[in-house]
Amino acid sequence: MGRLRRLVDIVILTFLLKLVNGQAIFDEETEREERFLNLATRVMDTKLQQLAQVVEGQLTQKLDAIENIAMVKMDRVTETLTKNRKEEEELVRNLSMSMEKQQSLFQVMRAQTVAKAKENGHHMEITGDIMATVKNIETRVINLEGLGGTLRNLTTDYNNDRSNRGRAVILLRSLNESVSNIQTQQILLKQELVSVMNLTLGADSSSNKEEMDELVQALDLMFKQMQKLADPNQNVHIDFNMGITDYLNNSRAILEKQLTTMVSTLNTVFNQTDRAVSLSTNKMANELKEMKKEMANLLNMERLITNTTLLFENKLTMNEELLRDIRNLTLSVSEQLPSINETLQLITKTSEEMIRQLMDTNRSSLTNVTTDLLGTDCADILKTFPKTGGKDGVYNITIASDKRKQVYCDMSTDDGGWTVIQRRMDGSVDFYRNWTEYRNGFGNVDKEYWIGNEILHDLTLLSNHQLRVDMQRFNGEEAYALYSNFSVGDENSKYQLTVQEYSGNAGDSLTYSNKMKFSTLDQDNDKDQNSCSTYWKTAGWFNKCFYTNPNGQYTDSEKKSWKNIIWYYWKNSNIALKKIQFMIRPRAYAQGTDCADILKKCPRTSGRDGVYNIRLTCNKLKQVYCDMSTDNGGWTVIQRRMDGSVDFYRNWTEYQNGFGNVYSEYWIGNEILHKLTSARNYELRVDMQRFNGEKAYALYSNFSVGDENSKYELTVQGYSGNAGGSLTYINKMKFSTVDQDNDNFARSCSANYKSAGWFKACYHTNPNGQYTNSEKKSTKYINWFTWKNSNIALKKIQFMIRPRA
Repeated sequence: MGRLRRLVDIVILTFLLKLVNGQAIFDEETEREERFLNLATRVMDTKLQQLAQVVEGQLTQKLDAIENIAMVKMDRVTETLTKNRKEEEELVRNLSMSMEKQQSLFQVMRAQTVAKAKENGHHMEITGDIMATVKNIETRVINLEGLGGTLRNLTTDYNNDRSNRGRAVILLRSLNESVSNIQTQQILLKQELVSVMNLTLGADSSSNKEEMDELVQALDLMFKQMQKLADPNQNVHIDFNMGITDYLNNSRAILEKQLTTMVSTLNTVFNQTDRAVSLSTNKMANELKEMKKEMANLLNMERLITNTTLLFENKLTMNEELLRDIRNLTLSVSEQLPSINETLQLITKTSEEMIRQLMDTNRSSLTNVTTDLLGTDCADILKTFPKTGGKDGVYNITIASDKRKQVYCDMSTDDGGWTVIQRRMDGSVDFYRNWTEYRNGFGNVDKEYWIGNEILHDLTLLSNHQLRVDMQRFNGEEAYALYSNFSVGDENSKYQLTVQEYSGNAGDSLTYSNKMKFSTLDQDNDKDQNSCSTYWKTAGWFNKCFYTNPNGQYTDSEKKSWKNIIWYYWKNSNIALKKIQFMIRPRAYAQGTDCADILKKCPRTSGRDGVYNIRLTCNKLKQVYCDMSTDNGGWTVIQRRMDGSVDFYRNWTEYQNGFGNVYSEYWIGNEILHKLTSARNYELRVDMQRFNGEKAYALYSNFSVGDENSKYELTVQGYSGNAGGSLTYINKMKFSTVDQDNDNFARSCSANYKSAGWFKACYHTNPNGQYTNSEKKSTKYINWFTWKNSNIALKKIQFMIRPRA
């Protein structure tokens, strides 16, 4: 007997050690992950706020800049159009004048060109005639020089040989004949010289006339001498023995002199004629150059006009494009203005998605740990291990005979604690199953599954449960239905369903199946003449047959058919749903008007601190944290600080409605505080703890909060405890936030210390101040001055109320 007792003690001790060890491991892991998650969340919130401010600022600056640019461009366009209009008129006038000038200049140039061409042709004719005459004279002079040479040779021969006199006579005769020919040529040359003189005079050369006269006279004299020499009738006696040589030499000298004079005269005439022609040619060349310059100027003017016209056209095109850009810019701004909200919504959605992914990562890292956390259901696990709040995932629950069952726990929806009993999301599991499979359960607990009718009966047998059904359409729209009374009978009752007291926004499609038995393809327990299960290939609680078919056939689009997953009264239509999920939790969460009322109606909740539902007016439920152990329990927690996971620097509306996480840090809400404390007299208890682990409390026997018209005026009296009465200083004070300053201080206590609460000038306690992770001294941190007569930062503080006995 003693051995058995020791064995039992060892088993119990082992179980307790395992439980404590599991709790310690979980606390260590979750605390580390909680710190990481809190830090990441705070950093992400800060970054998102900065991002939102930056985006808002950039969008505002961009819109202002766009507006300013548009106004400046409009002004510039107006000025440019006015200026361009004036430039266009001036350009047209200049163009017209330039065209007239160009036409006149072309006419003048045409006349000058014709005149110059005629004059140039005349000069060319004169030059040709002169050159031909000169060439002819040069030929004749050459002939005379040849004849003179022959005479010199003969004279030499005659002096050497008198026997050649006969030949000399013959030669003289030949010379006489040559002279006759020369006379004939002289006449012709004289005529040509006269012609040259006339041509030269036609070229306006006055000096040439005299020189030409002298030339003609010289030629006449020369030919007279030659004629006299050759004329046989002349009575000239030639002394052939002594004087013929002298005579011939004299005659040759005379002829050479006259020829030299004539050549000199001709050279002078030719030089003056060439100079006249050269001057005329240079003048024509200069005039041609001037004409070319004028032509170049005209071409430049034409190019300038063309370029100016193109520039004007380009300016018009640019102005048109600018106007079009301004219109497009205006339209773009108009289109972008509605997208600002979409951008901010996208930022919010992205941040929520990032937070969700971060939470999913932490949940996945907890998978190996959470399977070792045991409870009778997900609500019990959440109650035993509060840090699982918000961490959805697979957990183990214990059933009768210490049998474990893996289930999916929703720890976030409506403050969590939900045990998922059915889920459809992707069609990966076939739900057209027989009785046994639905009794034992099937599927993948991570995705689609049915928990099992037998387990459903065991869970709902122990306590009253509520049922929540969440659903989603293929377009993303979501809805839910909540039933406050849900239970499933045993197999003998064919797992009869009890489902009552609907609320939600999806419509009541399940009450039609209340008190119905479960049916499968191999057990038809419905009230229809046919088997609803086999006809629609489904299973469930059917009447004739159903208004919801959560176990129906899965489809990948929004079709209309009774055989698919539907919830008829959501849209009064049998539209197929993309997702649906059934989950339950004990109704102990939803009993009483406050935690004291829950404890009174359900004494077994004594000592079981956790999240419960309290019922407000119009059957409105509110989740709160109930302290069921301190000073006999029944305390409704209205404020709690423990780790800095929630920002308490909020505005009036947020403090009015409440905020935070009921499992950790939260503010219940001023409106609920007023409703609770206006119904009966309440007492207030404040528990606090320093970072060194030291604890204290303050108790106030009279506590109430006025309505919004009174600015939620505080009444707090009747202090007792060991922490000092720091709260009495703000008795009868109004509530203040960052956007509503109702204190008696010269400045805003809320804005100055980044806090909120009942302030005078300002306070002796700051429960909603900034959280710090060490024992610092500052009035901006959470403190209770009268405890140590110091503003030492506190690690934890909790305000809770209950009706006064």
